[in-house]
Amino acid sequence: MTMSALVPERIERLVMIDIAPVDYQTRRHDQIFAGIRAVTDAGVSSRSEAAKVMRTLIEEEGVIQFLLKSFQEGEWR
Repeated sequence: MTMSALVPERIERLVMIDIAPVDYQTRRHDQIFAGIRAVTDAGVSSRSEAAKVMRTLIEEEGVIQFLLKSFQEGEWR
């Protein structure tokens, strides 16, 4: 896509698969997975304890609260 914008006279045909010429961050969920693993490894049983553990790894409180909806009686559902 960048080439078609820079030198359109050199392009006869073009098939665009992804129109955004950006480098996508493919590891953006690593903190979430690390938070879930940390809660499991810590063996906590309450949501408040799980939240404390996750706050050390996950910055967004909304994400933590969303994840905690799936944490019941010390287990992930």
